[in-house]
Amino acid sequence: LCPVCFDSHANIELPCKCTFCSQCVLNWIIDILKTTPQIEVKEFKCLTSTCTKKFTQSDVIDRFDAKQKEELFEVLLN
Repeated sequence: LCPVCFDSHANIELPCKCTFCSQCVLNWIIDILKTTPQIEVKEFKCLTSTCTKKFTQSDVIDRFDAKQKEELFEVLLN
């Protein structure tokens, strides 16, 4: 169960072992990339507010479907 959207398809386990659905992880990454100069973004804080671990986009990119990868690449290229 994704703790953000409560979807039962929590299919991405971050390196810290917290688990979320792919769309919530994607939205989290995109929100950070849109609000922070991309040159500064190398890691992303876990979505769990009490977790202090970080992850990189390469930790999760393979778990995104083709449409989600395209959405992420559009943000990265702009």
